[in-house]
Amino acid sequence: MHEKDDYPEAAFEQARTSLDAALASSQQAREMLERQLAEQTAEIARLRASSEQEIARLNALLQEAHASKEVLRQEQAAALAARDKDFKQERERHAAQERHLHEEVDRARQASKQLEAGLAREHQQRLRSEEAAAQTLEAGRRMLRETQQAAQQVERELRDQLTDQARLLAQAQAEDAARAQRLNDLER
Repeated sequence: MHEKDDYPEAAFEQARTSLDAALASSQQAREMLERQLAEQTAEIARLRASSEQEIARLNALLQEAHASKEVLRQEQAAALAARDKDFKQERERHAAQERHLHEEVDRARQASKQLEAGLAREHQQRLRSEEAAAQTLEAGRRMLRETQQAAQQVERELRDQLTDQARLLAQAQAEDAARAQRLNDLER
C-alpha cells in the first residue's frame, strides 16, 4: 500500500522535471530569437546608414559633375569671346598691314589660320570634355538609382526576416505560456 502511494508522487516529480526542462529549453529558444531580432535590427540600421552615406557621396559627385560642367561651359564661352576678340584685332591688323606691305598681310593670314586651327582643336577638346562630364553625371545617377534600389531590396528582405523572427518569437512565447500553465496545473 505504501509503494502505491509513492508511485503518483514519483510520476508527478518526473512530469514536473520534464516540464521544467521543456520550459528552460523554450526560454533559451526565446532568448536566442530575441538576440537574433536585436542583431537583425542593428544590421538594418547599419545598412540604412551605409546606404545613406553612399547616397550622400553620390549626390556630392553629382554636384561636382554639375560644377565641372559649368566651369567647362564658362571656359568655352570665354575662349569663344577671346577668339572673337582675337579675330577682330587680327582683321584690323590685316587692314593696316595691307596698306603697307602685302607680305606682312600674307604672314598675318597664316598666323590667323593657325590660330583658328588651334582654337578649333581646343573647341573640340572642350566639347569632348563636356561630353565626358555628361557621361560621368549620367553614370553617377545610374549608380545612385541602383544603390537606392539595392538598399530598398535589402531593407525589404530584412523586414521579411524580422517578421518571421517576430512570428517565431510569438510562437515560442505562446508555447512557454502553455508549458508554464501545464506546470502550474500539475503543481496544483
